[in-house]
Amino acid sequence: MTVLNHVEHTKKSLPEIGRESKILLGRQTDIQLLEFLNDNPGVTMSDISRELGWTIGKVQGAITRLEKSEQIVLEKILKDGRVANLIYPI
Repeated sequence: MTVLNHVEHTKKSLPEIGRESKILLGRQTDIQLLEFLNDNPGVTMSDISRELGWTIGKVQGAITRLEKSEQIVLEKILKDGRVANLIYPI
């Protein structure tokens, strides 16, 4: 179904469909990240970005959503003279 057909079928505006698409993509990203964290607990954002081929912004967005929904926990550590967050699934 094309976007235009979806709009006609559901009577939703394009901005509404755009928001829904963004939410669905966010959920898919979150699921991928949780699966990765289950296999690799205690990684940093840089590790995730490198291993999954994601931008840091995409990683940060997913981490923010998952932290708000209490699905992950961050542990601050000192790594190479800088503070880093280790990310663990709950």
